[in-house]
Amino acid sequence: MEAIQQQLKALEQEFDAKQKELNARSNQLNQLNPSSPDFQRMETELARAVADLQVQARQTKKEFMQREAAQYCTAYNDILSATDRVARQHNISLVLRYESKELDPKNPQSVALGIGRTLVLHRNIDITPLVVKELPVAVAQQNNQGRVPRR
Repeated sequence: MEAIQQQLKALEQEFDAKQKELNARSNQLNQLNPSSPDFQRMETELARAVADLQVQARQTKKEFMQREAAQYCTAYNDILSATDRVARQHNISLVLRYESKELDPKNPQSVALGIGRTLVLHRNIDITPLVVKELPVAVAQQNNQGRVPRR
């Protein structure tokens, strides 16, 4: 994710530079006589450049969103794999996603998310620490197609 964020920052700087260039060209355009052929030519070129930049920005944003989604999907699958392994090791037949954070009454978003979550009450069974411990093994196995020895 850090690499994606760095690439995104670099592209934002590139787009900012192009935007400044277009603003400078727009200022040049405003100094020309609106009835001159140079004005019409430059106005057409500027409009085309602005449209091209907007399309490029949308396509780039879409590409980065897809790459980010792929990263989240990979992480989710790694967690799912680790959870499955822990559940099998401990003969657990049902695993529910659970959020243990307390609601923050001063934060409306926290309250809204908390109200909408599934309520699960069960004492002494929280496999989260086991899954976190198992996660590096699951990731290594995914990366090496299952050729990593068990610890």
